[in-house]
Amino acid sequence: MGIGNLRNKALRAIYAKMITKHYNDFYGGICDKSIQKMKKSGEDQWIEKWSIFGYKANPIYYRLFSEYCGKDINIVPEDVCRIAIETAMNPERFRGFYSDKNSWDLFFGDDIFPSTVFRCMDGVLLDSKYKVLNEEEALGLLDDGKKYAIKPTIDTNSSKGFHSINCNSGNIMCAGRSIKSIGDLKEIEGENFIVQPFMKQHKNLSQFCSTNVNPIRITTYRSVKDEAIHVLDGGGIANRLRGRRK
Repeated sequence: MGIGNLRNKALRAIYAKMITKHYNDFYGGICDKSIQKMKKSGEDQWIEKWSIFGYKANPIYYRLFSEYCGKDINIVPEDVCRIAIETAMNPERFRGFYSDKNSWDLFFGDDIFPSTVFRCMDGVLLDSKYKVLNEEEALGLLDDGKKYAIKPTIDTNSSKGFHSINCNSGNIMCAGRSIKSIGDLKEIEGENFIVQPFMKQHKNLSQFCSTNVNPIRITTYRSVKDEAIHVLDGGGIANRLRGRRK
């Protein structure tokens, strides 16, 4: 085995220990001590199933989550999911492409996301169809009297870096600043961002939080056997929770 392979193997082992410690500490902190210490039926089979990756699966995941979804041997330990499953299902070499929200229109199509007014990719201005724009053309796409959303497209989550753009009487305002050029926007958002029309959500969703967009998330799984896309059913868990509350 070459030095490079030995180094990579050592780094993976260190990474696995760090992830395992992080999740064990996290769940150990939020999980009731009585649950942590109480062995449950089916636990030995669960440990055997999820210890095939080279280290013993921590039963804390089974003891905690079985309280909510039943004693199911398919409960996945979070550290195993992060270390082994995610890295296999979402190879690291593809993460750069997926992590740039400005690429999503190319990969997923532009009919499932809010429309794009213009975007900036590594400092280059592009329209919704990825045609290069100059600064005047980009700012000219902002209509007076309208409100827009601007957000970074790389290394962002949970609304980090999100701002609104307000256009009134020829003045463009963003983050409390008067915007005179694209350079002003770059000072706020950096070299990678997207500008979209401000969304107005349906009143039924708005009732949960009127000052934010409330998303509905659907978890899917692409089969490794036939590439078919399956929507993962949470109904069984929901029904068990309803029964527990009764």
